[in-house]
Amino acid sequence: MTGFAANIYRVAGGNVVVTLVPEGVHEGEPLTAYDVPVTVKLPEAKAIRAAYLLSPDWRGYHKLPLTRKGDTLQLTVPRVRWAGMIVLAKTGVFPALEGPMYVVEGQTAPARYVVDNWTTEPVDADLTLKSGDADAHLQAQINPGASVATAVTLSSGALEASGKLSGGALPPIANWPWTRRLS
Repeated sequence: MTGFAANIYRVAGGNVVVTLVPEGVHEGEPLTAYDVPVTVKLPEAKAIRAAYLLSPDWRGYHKLPLTRKGDTLQLTVPRVRWAGMIVLAKTGVFPALEGPMYVVEGQTAPARYVVDNWTTEPVDADLTLKSGDADAHLQAQINPGASVATAVTLSSGALEASGKLSGGALPPIANWPWTRRLS
């Protein structure tokens, strides 16, 4: 497995960001790493509600499973190539994909499109997600501290999201999932 440089930042609102930069990225040809284990020790670990991955390989959040043991958080980043950023969320609204981060060419994969509301106000969501010929619609009011989700079948090629969350337009999701060829 490749090595990583990582930093931890506390950002406005109380969220914590962990950056990941693989070896070789400065030389222009980083190795792609799969299933990268990440352990973060934070005094406020109990206040972290969820973990989300951002990457320059695609747009949008990908929700990651999170395990806690006291002040330690453990998660696995499914794929890192150029860089990655993990958001350890205490607050905010996060529209995210949950499930596999790639689709084998010519096949499909089940996933969920989830919106987490870690604010103190309700959020209205009216969202559409398209993957190939499949559409998923999510229309709901999301109470503080709650999540809503809809199932989606992913196919290789671009994934498009559109719609609105109260307080602003949905950030675009494109170039996701990437296609993995079996050889």
